[in-house]
This record gives sequence, C-alpha cells and structure tokens, in this order.
Amino acid sequence: MKSFVFVWLIFISSVSFGGQAQLQDLLDKNQYKAALTQWNEFYPTEKSKNVPGVQALYSFVLFRNGLHVLALENLFLIKKVKDIPSGIQKAWANELVPSHPVLKKITLTWNNHWNGFFSKNTEFKIRAWNTHSLDNKKDIKDAQELLAKVDLSSEESAWLRWQLALGFGIIGQTSKASGLLQQLLDSEQQLIDHDQILMAAARMLYQDNKLDKSLRYYNLISKNSDYWLEALEEKAWIYTRSKQYEKALAELTTVLTPFFASQLGPEPYFLASFDNLKICDYNSIFKIIVEFKKRYRSRVVEIERLAHSGTSPEVTKALAKLQNGYVSLATLGPDVEKLPRFFNRDEILLRQITREKYLSEEVSVATKLEISEVIKTAKAHLDISKTEITKKIKLMAKVDMSEISKNLQKLQIVEVEAIQRMHANPKKSDEDKSFQKITDNNVIEFPYRDEIWLDELDHYQVNAKGCPAKEGKKL
Repeated sequence: MKSFVFVWLIFISSVSFGGQAQLQDLLDKNQYKAALTQWNEFYPTEKSKNVPGVQALYSFVLFRNGLHVLALENLFLIKKVKDIPSGIQKAWANELVPSHPVLKKITLTWNNHWNGFFSKNTEFKIRAWNTHSLDNKKDIKDAQELLAKVDLSSEESAWLRWQLALGFGIIGQTSKASGLLQQLLDSEQQLIDHDQILMAAARMLYQDNKLDKSLRYYNLISKNSDYWLEALEEKAWIYTRSKQYEKALAELTTVLTPFFASQLGPEPYFLASFDNLKICDYNSIFKIIVEFKKRYRSRVVEIERLAHSGTSPEVTKALAKLQNGYVSLATLGPDVEKLPRFFNRDEILLRQITREKYLSEEVSVATKLEISEVIKTAKAHLDISKTEITKKIKLMAKVDMSEISKNLQKLQIVEVEAIQRMHANPKKSDEDKSFQKITDNNVIEFPYRDEIWLDELDHYQVNAKGCPAKEGKKL
C-alpha cells in the first residue's frame, strides 16, 4: 500500500504532511475502519474529496470495510478515470478479482474510460453482467466482440448469448437468434432456464413464419414450467393464423380453465372469442366475455392501485421471496392475482431486487462501523434502490392496464360482430359446439362443462360441426 498511496497523497495540498503520514500508517497496518472513521479529518473540504484519486482511494477503503456495492457505485461516479494514479488503479485491479460475487449483484455503467483499469477477466465480467436490452447494431456488435473474449463454458458466455439472441430477435435477424438459442440448448449451462430458451426459439420461428417448427418447440415445454400456459396460448395463435380454429380453441380450453385464472393475461380471452366467432359459436363468445369481466373486475382495481402507488402488502411479500432470484408462480402463491404479470421473471426488476438486498445488508455493515456519514450514504443508496423498484412496478402495472384495456376493446368488437350475425341468422346461434376430451382411439368422448379434472388439461378438442368461418375484419 505504501508504495502507491503515499506518493499520491503528498500531491494533495489541502492535506497536511502529518495527516498524510497518519493515513499512510493506517493503510499500511490494514486499519481500514480507522481510516474510514477519520476520513473527514484527512480530507476536510469537498474540493479535496472530489479529486479522482481521492474518490478512488475512498472507494477502496469502503470496499475493504465490506461495503462492496457502495464502493463500486461510488468508484464508477468518477468521470476523469485517467486522473486516478496508477498505484491506486493497480490496488483496485488486485482487489476486485474476477471471482468476486459482487460483480453479479449490481448494475454499473461501463464506458471506454474504464478499459484497462481492472484485470481483463474482471473487466469482461463487469461488462458481461451489465449487457442487456440490446436493440441496436452497435450494442450487438460490442456484445459479440465481448462474447469472443470470455470463456465459452462460463456463465458470462451463456448470459451474453442469451442477450444477443434476444437482441437479434428485436432487430429481425431471427436466423442468428435461433443459432444462439440452439447453442444454449446444446450446452450444459444452467443460468438460463431451459423452457425459457425453448419459448424464445419457438417465438423466433413464429416471427419467421416457420409455424410447424415453432409448434415443435412449444410442444417440448414441460407442463411443470411457468411457461407452459404461454406455450399453449401461443400454439393457439399458430392454429388461428393457419385457420385451424378448432385446434386453437382446444388449446385455449385448457388455458382458460378457472384453475389457471390467476396466472392468465387478458389476450387468451380475446383469442378464444375471435376463434369462436370464426366457427359461429356466439353463445361461447358471450360466456367468455362474462368470464373476462368477472376475472378482471377485482384485478383491475388492484393493478390500477399499483400503477399509482407501486406498492402493496402482496408486492412486499413477493419482493421478499424474490431476493435470492427467480421463483416460480407456485411459490408466489395466490398473491399472483394481485401482482403485475411476469413479476417473477422480469430481468431488470430481479436485478433491482438483488441490489436492494445487498444495499440493505451494507446499511447493517455501516451501522456496525458507527460512522454517521457512511450510514447516511448507505441509506441514501438504499432509498434510491427502493424508489427504482417502486417506479418499475408502477411501469409494469401501467403496461398491464394498457393490455387489459386493449383486449377489452377487441372483445367488444367481437361481441358487436357476434350480435349482428345472430340477428342476421338466428339459427346459427343455436348450434352446439362441444368440447371433447381426446382419449385413446377416441373411444370415449364427453363435453367439457364446468367441472375440472386436472388429468384432462391439455387434452381437449373442438367439434365445430361444419359451421362456415366468415371472413370479417382483422382484429
């Protein structure tokens, strides 16, 4: 420590030589708590504290006191990175090793000024874990170059391939996206959920209009997965696009089972009503609309409240469960009904929750240090983290409200069309379109009514009895 700190300190005119020697002595003896306690004595003015080298050294002392997140976030506030003395830079490079767990906990804004500040492997890890939302060619190119530098079998490699796959999908390069997803499926990585990758692959193929191949991927998704209901819904969209409305409704019969109501978004209700319109089953349309209103009457109240406040007892409980990362919908339990959709797997929200957890722990560490300014700073960072989570939840709730409103409007259009058709041809409204359970050799068939048998889920078919599909407006 002496070789780099003392040489730097003597250039700070606002600090006495005696003060420099005292700080140097504390650092030489690894007395970082004492150094932090007396920091204001060594650097009494804001001007001296804001010198890049002093900021970097202060961050280093925070880090050595166990305030890892706080230290790195403070370090990355430095704009003139080149003004940090090489000795302090080397100390950081030695301290922040690639295997340090903090690298996966926080979000840091990396720019080229930091290139070469840490070891190469540490730099790659920081950049990898802060790679997300790739929606332009420049960011994608940077991520590709970074992928070429990391260990192919590492979690960072899996994360980069996943983000690149999503990014290529966003900009319409689905073949590249599919190739990366297949690499993930063929690898032994455990970072990205297998069914999540299958869903992404199926969606890329759907986007590329390769509907048969897309169906095959959807069919691979486990019934125990949180993605299973979505897979059934998206299979129904494939059948609808292919004008196989009976098959679409067969999938939607499972999706709309009351057993899954708390996990369901509004779009399957619209899709089921649209498919029923195509086979002229008007009575089913009205039943679906009644069920939709029943289902969403209370949910709209809860989600609208979240859109304004960003918090609720259910949200607080769910956030506590998510502090260690992703948990299943089953783990969240009945509270799912009162949470924004995809609450348990939003990557940005999960990262924010993890950051809040570790900042909360660092407030405890700071409290034990009994340094009022450090406690104040740690609490300020924690408060900002909580505010960011609240803003994110508000945004998710607003997206939900928009989706509900949009699908309600579509349902109303279908309802009006059904009423007009019924008046034009009342006999059609009396036809019975029965839901039937598929059994071996189709020996036993019976209509689906209201009673639920769990072993029947995903085993229904629809008999439209030859009702001609009328081409109407696209919804």
